[in-house]
Amino acid sequence: MRISVRGFTIVELLIVIVVIAILAAISIVAYNGIQTRTKNTQTTSAVEKYVKLVQLYKVDNGTHPDATACIGTGYPGGKCRTENPYVENGNNLNSVLLAPYNRGAFPSADTTVTANYYGDGSLYITGAFYTFQNPSYNSNGGGIGLIMIGGQPCPAIGGTTMGANNVGADGHRLCRYAIN
Repeated sequence: MRISVRGFTIVELLIVIVVIAILAAISIVAYNGIQTRTKNTQTTSAVEKYVKLVQLYKVDNGTHPDATACIGTGYPGGKCRTENPYVENGNNLNSVLLAPYNRGAFPSADTTVTANYYGDGSLYITGAFYTFQNPSYNSNGGGIGLIMIGGQPCPAIGGTTMGANNVGADGHRLCRYAIN
């Protein structure tokens, strides 16, 4: 009596391995895209909330808050920009100026990615920030800047007028808005 043992050939095994590798690569790319969109949505949501708070402040005080600050907390070293130091709660934006208009915790932008905007290390930007009377944003009032990771398009934000937006040397987009 003869017993035959049949297994897979090396070619069949290689084909299965290649197919599995292709499926894994597709899954990883899709997952990274979802993470990027989630981070950008978090930043956009925080900016939308801050715009509403700044507008409420303006209704009561006749002007936007005179401050330069990061939007939210959790920034590396407490700064969201390396120039003019933009810091968390700068000029008491959260703790004093906007506190009467906010219920609950202040929203925070995503702070996990820092953009090397010019590519030479002269300007690093993380998340989002508020600025007052900055000609690049709004020379007559408040402005918002935010980083869209991966160069995704700047979102429309209610209560603002979109200004210039540029993709930096590292592929992230800086979006500028004037608060109406």
